[in-house]
Amino acid sequence: MAIYKRKLSNGKESSTYYCQYTTPEGKRKTKNTGHTNFKKAKTWEKDFLGKLRTLKTEKAIISEFSDARSGRKEIHLEDAWDEFIKKSRSLPMGKKQEEDQLMRWKSFLDFLSKDGTCKVMSGVDKNTADRFIAHVHGLNISNRTKNAYHKAVKRVFADLKEHLPNQANPFDEFEFLKDNFEEREAYTDEELKLIFKNLAG
Repeated sequence: MAIYKRKLSNGKESSTYYCQYTTPEGKRKTKNTGHTNFKKAKTWEKDFLGKLRTLKTEKAIISEFSDARSGRKEIHLEDAWDEFIKKSRSLPMGKKQEEDQLMRWKSFLDFLSKDGTCKVMSGVDKNTADRFIAHVHGLNISNRTKNAYHKAVKRVFADLKEHLPNQANPFDEFEFLKDNFEEREAYTDEELKLIFKNLAG
């Protein structure tokens, strides 16, 4: 076990200290502590190695310490909407837009509640996103409405992606549907009169 600064290709030392350690499987590895101060790097090493010996898997420990350094926090899905609304935006949502967004987000939560597999945002992966989109595509609604559900959920994850593993939005790789409006000839005068009459009640 050692704390040291790496030699860079330009001959200089790295600004941060690295920790060399051995995994439970006997593999020797190196991890950046993220600290430029030696005492802080030693404290990091002590905490890291202590948890590596007694707690979880090596991958889980590294993820935990990376999250602490990056400021990522675990957000429960039931709290995600409040976190989303608190985000500052150059173009705030209107009341109607916010209501529609919330309705579609709740539909996503309802979908997840049926199998109970996801409780936090970081637990929503591409497979979960794929299942939700497939569910929406199976509804008897227009493609434009299906896309609206897709976009609404994708936007919440996009605005909170700093709290997702690797800041990866699970909905990014899925394409939107093409609008399925039917082409037809222009309305006749009689048809237009009937439409306006129905709208007027």
